[in-house]
Amino acid sequence: MDVDGDWTEDSQMSDALRTKILSLKLCRHRCIAQAKSESPMEIANPVFKMLTTLLKHNGLLSDKITTRYSHPIPLRH
Repeated sequence: MDVDGDWTEDSQMSDALRTKILSLKLCRHRCIAQAKSESPMEIANPVFKMLTTLLKHNGLLSDKITTRYSHPIPLRH
């Protein structure tokens, strides 16, 4: 695995990649907003599971999915 792959500039990101990044940010902000609710872990646990999966699969939701390697790089930041 080439961890020093080419970076995709924001202007060159596909709509799908931009959507993935915004979705991750939305999930993160939702967790932060619910941090002081009565049951914050009900919201946070699925998000943590998804983020853990993304880390395990280099920015992908499954090891069976293929994508341009430059796409997972921005998802890790």
